[in-house]
Amino acid sequence: LATTLHNVTGATKDQIGAVEDWILKTSMAAGVADDQLRPALQNLVVATKDVGEAEREMGIAQDIATAKGLDVEAVTKAMAKAHGGNVGALGKLGIATKDASGATLSYDQIMKNAQQTFGGATAKHAATGAGGMARMKVAMNEAAESIGQVLIPFLAQAGQWLSKLAGWINNLSGPQKTWVVGIALVAAALGPLIGLLGTLGTVLSFIAANP
Repeated sequence: LATTLHNVTGATKDQIGAVEDWILKTSMAAGVADDQLRPALQNLVVATKDVGEAEREMGIAQDIATAKGLDVEAVTKAMAKAHGGNVGALGKLGIATKDASGATLSYDQIMKNAQQTFGGATAKHAATGAGGMARMKVAMNEAAESIGQVLIPFLAQAGQWLSKLAGWINNLSGPQKTWVVGIALVAAALGPLIGLLGTLGTVLSFIAANP
C-alpha cells in the first residue's frame, strides 16, 4: 500500500503514516482486520488517484460488504472496474447498475444509490454483539502485534543464547549431558513450587503486618 500511495499519488512518508492511522481507526471501529482494509483501499487509490476520494469510497464499500456479507476487497475490485466503465462486476455483486427503464447508470449514480441503500450498515453491525466481538478481536490482535514488535529483539537475543547453549551441550560427554539435563529437569520441577512458596510468604507477611 505504501508503495502504491507513493507511486500513484506521490504521497510523502507523513501522508502514508496518516493513511495507516486512518486504517487503524477504521479497523478498530468496524471490526475488520487491517490486512483486509489495505488491499481494498489500494484498489480504490489506483482507480481514483486520490487518497481522500479513495477513503470516502471505502466507507461505501464497507457498508456494501457488511450489508451483503461480502469481502470488502472484492467490493473495491468491482468498484475499481466500474471506475473504468465496466459496471458489470458491481451488478454481479447484487448492486443495482440500471434505472427503472433499463438504462445503465453512471458510476456516481450507482454509488449514490448504494449509499442510500446500504449506508450505515457497518456502524449498525459494529453496535451488535457480533460486531463488538469482532472489534474486540481486532483490538486484541493489534495489541499482540505491538507486543510482538517489542519482543522481537529480545527473542532474537534469546535465540542466539539458546544456539550457543545447544553447541556447548553438544560438546559435552555423555555423562555430562545426562547431568546437565537432570539439573534442568529438577529446576523446572521446582520452579512452580518456589513461586508458590514465594506467594505464600508474601501472604503470611501481609497477615503478620495487618493482624
